[in-house]
Parts: sequence; structure tokens; C-alpha cells
Amino acid sequence: MSVLTGPENRVRNRLAVAIVCVLAVTGCEDEGGGISSATDSDGNDASDRERADTQDESVTVAGTAIKGRMSDALVTAFALEPGTDGQSELGQDPLADPVRTDSQGQFELSLDQDEDQWVILRVTVDDQTRMVCDITIGCKDPDTQQWRGFGETISLDPSFSMMAAHQIGSGESAHVSPLSDLATHRAQNGGQGLSGTALQNAYLDTEAFFGLEPATLETTRPVDLSLQEGLSDDLSAAQLSLVNAAFLSWSNRHAEQSLHETLEMAREQVRDSGELQLSSSQESELSLLALLDESAELADELKAYAQPDSTEVLEESEAWAVTRYEETAREEGLITDPESGSESESDADSETDSENDSGSDSDSGSETDSGSDSDSGSDSDSGSDSETDSGSDSDSESGSDSEVDNTASLSWNAPLKRENGDTLKMAEIGGYTIVYGQDPDDFSQEVVVDDASVMEWEIEDLDSGEWYFAISTYDADGLESRFSDPVSKTIQ
Repeated sequence: MSVLTGPENRVRNRLAVAIVCVLAVTGCEDEGGGISSATDSDGNDASDRERADTQDESVTVAGTAIKGRMSDALVTAFALEPGTDGQSELGQDPLADPVRTDSQGQFELSLDQDEDQWVILRVTVDDQTRMVCDITIGCKDPDTQQWRGFGETISLDPSFSMMAAHQIGSGESAHVSPLSDLATHRAQNGGQGLSGTALQNAYLDTEAFFGLEPATLETTRPVDLSLQEGLSDDLSAAQLSLVNAAFLSWSNRHAEQSLHETLEMAREQVRDSGELQLSSSQESELSLLALLDESAELADELKAYAQPDSTEVLEESEAWAVTRYEETAREEGLITDPESGSESESDADSETDSENDSGSDSDSGSETDSGSDSDSGSDSDSGSDSETDSGSDSDSESGSDSEVDNTASLSWNAPLKRENGDTLKMAEIGGYTIVYGQDPDDFSQEVVVDDASVMEWEIEDLDSGEWYFAISTYDADGLESRFSDPVSKTIQ
């Protein structure tokens, strides 16, 4: 048996820094404690003199550090300095002491810099830093190696960092995220140095690369997907947040590596070729198609957690990711449109969706490890939206041989609540039990999936006929939910 994780499979089957300028004017106090209106010997007002003689100028750069929301992260600003080749490069010395983000991932830096200058903001972490897991499959804590549920906090690899470019006086907030990091490294390796023009172009190119609206990275604050605040009325924020979250989702779902390692993989591709590769035949290699596929998958999974007013923007975001995926796949020659009048293959993929939120009392026959009473609320709700996918393609030409498909591909969502209505966290789920057979009242075979983050499974070598499948969820204590309503597939 194998877990279905290929990015092409799922998509095809589904076919800021607000700048607050603060002028701390230092005047001459009179004896009464007020600010005097000083004049020179010719009677001219002191404001006519050069500002350097009468005031200290500082600016407050405010923004957020977000992949998931990051608290107690360290934010440091660096100036752009002339390099040996005359091009601007990242300065070695910070412009001010680092500041920590608050519980919402927000920060403020006070800098003695002129307006219109560009600075590079770098986010680093230490043992105090925590990030909210904003992907539905859960996140592995790199420190404890334990899985944490959606909305819970994890530590980060000590080497983790992200960058963003910001123009002082732009009137926007600075948001440090995986995409801002990718854009900044794109400029850094673009051959023009870190000039303002190079940075602006790199941001625009990165937005176009992912199919985002121009200026999204500079003007849009990413949404915390675990809270979904502001999600319902800002499509750009939803799209941006999904792509940022896709880096971690891809890390956990396919590469089994840390977010830091995935960002390093992206940077290495940018250093080597100037941009992220569009596609890869290797599932463990990051690509634009892989991230778009993860974005679509996340949007779909988040609907189970969404408030009613957020569902529409998630559906629009999913459609956007799928459309951009298809556009890129066509560019790569992975999808071809049939020419008019030419022979074409018919897609025989069949899909049966069944809503399986069991939500009823646990005395319906489900097993419990401890034998606890049904009113204890300890039984987990299967709550999964399960589906079977035939995954088969048949040739439409008369008389041609057709390949027999004897495989069923199952997928589901982790439940959010126990059968008594109590919240069920991802970290509390032990795994899933799949039962199947050719009699919906007598499932003869069983598969135990002992990893809560795995929500897809492939069952092979099925004999011809109608097959029925159901799934239950068991928690870390071995307490099991009722089985879902069965879904079926016909094997030819």
C-alpha cells in the first residue's frame, strides 16, 4: 500500500510595513520649560537652518513576521551599502538592536534613517520563539520531534531566518514571510545588486510568478490561517497566506524536512537559476507546481474549519491556485489541450463523495479501548469527508485495449470534534482505521493508518465488482469513533 502524495494527482483530480514617520524635534527649552522659537542673529527662524542642526530624525518601521504567526522572533534591520563593484549590497552591521515580535507576530523598529531609503529586515529565532501551526495536517516540532495540531505552537530550527525589503516612507507595513524572502533573494542574485529598482522588480516578478496581484507583497498583510481573521473580505490576503503556508505544508507532507530546509532549497534554486523551478519529476524537490498544489489543497482542507463568511474566499482561492497550476503545467508541456477535430481520450475518472460527520452518540457500536461509558465524551468523531477515486483513464478509440484499474484511492479530512461535541486536536488523534469489502454490511478487510497526518491511502489488487469503504478515527488513548457511511467504487 502506498500513500498518494503526488502533486499532479490531486490537482488534476480536482479539475503592512505601515511606515509611521515620527519626527522627534529637539528645540531649546526656555526657562519656563517650553519650546522656544529660536532665531539667528539676522532674525531668521531656526527652521530655515539645516535640519541636522535642530532635530534628530527617526522613523518607526512597523510590520509582521508571519509564516504561521511568529511570537518572540527577533527582527533586525540592515542598510544597503555600496559594494566593491559599485552595486548596493547588504550591510554587515545592524541599524539598531533587534526587537522581538509580540504574540500576534507584530514588531516596531525605530531607525535613524532618511525617508526613501531601502532597508533589509531579517527575522531570526531562538529558544523563546514560537510559531503557530497554520496547516491542517499539523506540524512537527523540530525540537521535540512531536506533532502539534492545527493552531498549536511549535519551535523552529535555530538556523531559521527570513528576509524582506522595505522602503522607508512608503506608507506601507513590512511583512516578512517566505515569499518576501524569496523575492529579496531573487534581487540579491539578479546581477543588479540590492538597488531599489532591483528590489521592486524582484517583488513584482515574484508576484507574477505565483499569479498574485501586483504590489500584494508590499501592501497586504498575510492572514493567520489558524484564526482566519480578515479572511472573508480579502482575497489577496487569503492567496498570499496560502502560498506562504504551502512551504511548510509541502515540507511536512512530501519532503519530511524542516521549514528552514525547504526555504534553503528555494534559495539554492534562486542562486543557481534566478528563480524557483516550475516543476520537478521528483516529489522531494520543491517547485512552483508543488507549492500551487499545496495551496489548493490547503484551501480545500480549511473549508472544514472556516466560518460561513470565509468559505467563499477559500473556494475562490482554491480555484485561483488550480488555474495558476494549470497555466504553469501547460507552459511545461505537462497538460496539452486537444486540437479541434483530433482524436481525444475520455476521462473515466469517477468520484463519489460522502459527507460522514457522525456526530451521534457513541453507543452505536464503535469500539472503545477503555470501555468507558458513552457519555464520557472520549470517543472521537470520524468526522471525515471521505472519497474514492477511480484514477483510471480509458481510451475512447473503438477496439483499443484498455488498462484494467484495480485500485481505489481514498482521502479524508481529520475530524475537528469528538462525538460529544468536545474539540479534538490534531495532536490527540492516533490514526485511522479503514475497512472495506464487497458487502456494505460486512467489511472483510482492514487497514490501520497509524499516522494522524496521513489523510490519503491507496488500496490495490481489488477483484472485479463493487467495493465499499468506510473509515473511523481513533485517538492517542485508543478510543475509536463510529465508522463513516460507506463510499463505493466499481472495479471492472
